[in-house]
Amino acid sequence: MDAPATLAEAPHEGRRRLPWREAALIGLLALTLNLAGNGRASLWDRDEPRYAGCTREMRQSGDLIQPTFNAEPRYHKPVLIYWLMLGGTAIGGDNPFGARLASSLAGTASCLLIWGFGRRLFGPAQGRWAALALATAPIMVAESKLATTDATLLLWLIGAQWSVWELSQRPSRWLTAAFWSCLALSVLTKGPAGPVILTSAAIMTWWWGGPTAGYRRLIGPLWPDASGLDEGLRFREAIARGGLAGLVAVPATMIALTLRVTGRWFVRNWGFLLFLAIAAPWYVAIGILSDGSFFSVAWGYHVVKRATEAIETHGGFPGYYAVLTLPLLYPWSALLPAGLVGLWRQRRQMPEAAFVLGWIIGPLLLLEVMRTKIIHYYLPAYPACALAVGWLIVALSRSELNLRRWTLGSTSLGLLAGVGIALSVGGLAGAVALPGALRWPSLAAAVVIGLGTLYSVDRLRNGATERAAASLVGSWAVVLLIMGAWFLPSVEPYRLPQKVAKALDQIERTEGAVPVLASFKPPGIIYSIGYPIPELLGRVDADNFARRTGALVSALMPLELEMLRNHPRLDVEIRGEVEGFNVERFRNEELTLVVIRPKPGTTSPDGGPVPAVARGRETLESLRIK
Repeated sequence: MDAPATLAEAPHEGRRRLPWREAALIGLLALTLNLAGNGRASLWDRDEPRYAGCTREMRQSGDLIQPTFNAEPRYHKPVLIYWLMLGGTAIGGDNPFGARLASSLAGTASCLLIWGFGRRLFGPAQGRWAALALATAPIMVAESKLATTDATLLLWLIGAQWSVWELSQRPSRWLTAAFWSCLALSVLTKGPAGPVILTSAAIMTWWWGGPTAGYRRLIGPLWPDASGLDEGLRFREAIARGGLAGLVAVPATMIALTLRVTGRWFVRNWGFLLFLAIAAPWYVAIGILSDGSFFSVAWGYHVVKRATEAIETHGGFPGYYAVLTLPLLYPWSALLPAGLVGLWRQRRQMPEAAFVLGWIIGPLLLLEVMRTKIIHYYLPAYPACALAVGWLIVALSRSELNLRRWTLGSTSLGLLAGVGIALSVGGLAGAVALPGALRWPSLAAAVVIGLGTLYSVDRLRNGATERAAASLVGSWAVVLLIMGAWFLPSVEPYRLPQKVAKALDQIERTEGAVPVLASFKPPGIIYSIGYPIPELLGRVDADNFARRTGALVSALMPLELEMLRNHPRLDVEIRGEVEGFNVERFRNEELTLVVIRPKPGTTSPDGGPVPAVARGRETLESLRIK
């Protein structure tokens, strides 16, 4: 059944009265889920240790312009995330909890913004359900628990979208400043990703007849006003005069006309100047200090090349993001088909519907044509998906319709039941197959998912939409709390990088051997050790390093161990085995801990005298060979 036309005219009651108690409870729910277990689960390779390591080295060096990791420049992303993480580690400590604090707070703030934005778009009840859906979406909680850029970028994009919507209703200097500030902060967080995503959403909103007055108020007219015609007339007269005077007057008049037009545009569009004032200083500084290397890495490789090539094996099939949205946004993704078709049918009567649809579909089409595909790239559209779900819940409740009678309602109901049962069965399988410490949280999550799904499906089939939604909020809040506070910390004893780092650190302290990395070198080891670690490139490096330090300690693969044990100038002493789960390769691996020393009586590889032995962490920087 189609969405009733009267829904487009539903009053936005209570917009002027903000129930701060409701906002506080939503914020508390989101913050609890985002923070749960963050201090008990170490950083996940590969990205988290790199961001946290950059933050640590930035604090230690005092250089707030150039990020470095393992004492080498890291130009993958702009600087704002490191500044925010400096604040997080100042509050929560130089540990996983402090490193993740900025993302957790940004994720919580995003849920509160959607609460307020949803109230402005559709009404108080819609805003409430949208915020609750976003706060209990697995992908949202996961990104808010990671020390990376994505939760922070999302906050700026929601702020920019809200500003655009409000500007479509009325002009406002404060809203203009808010938009350009959010845009600048997004560029300082993840380069051009923010403007590109907002542009794709704006194009689809315009295509479907949504509100565009906000964009016009932000950009303004390209020709300031009729006063520029004076220069235009003088320009035409100079051409008519000809001769030497004309040759001089034409370029002079052209320059004057250009300066006047552009000057007036900048004066009237002061928001763009605000954008430049916020974003440009650091970009100019890093461009100078890096001799342009930052732009070739951050924009040339991580933007242009990712768009045109499937780098780092991150390819994807057609419909990649649409398919992955189902598990990542579940259970709310199951309601999306019905919500989207309802908004589509209302887009001509409700500019809000066209705006939300543009926000969902625009980034989807953009990302589908990019060659490199990573699951969190579509995160900026999930707040709009939550708004669509919030609108659907209230629309169903007010119309007193059974979800099955709504267009694509049976599809949504089937997805909710099918995926829920599959996840519950998967949790039960984990309770049997996983190691002992992981079985109980898997079982608990499976039971909660199963019971919550069955009850919600039953309520939806009987037309009790809000009861079903409340059940989904409650059950998935419990599931995400189990995963964050119980399951993930229980994984720690099995994670290989952390076990290797602990073993290397212990041998260094007891025997004075300097840690070095071989082919097994996840960033998590470097972060856990706490200082830059050199990397071996072969037997010659091992020989040189051992003679300069007296002793090395490393974790080796079987082939590396065999190679070094056959070295004529090195003694390789085995200190034990380390076995654990390698997340990067998604398999168990076993490494051998060894201490490497030069054999007595041997000379250095070049036949010269053996260098003086120097031990300690202060020698590591001079040993770095990449």
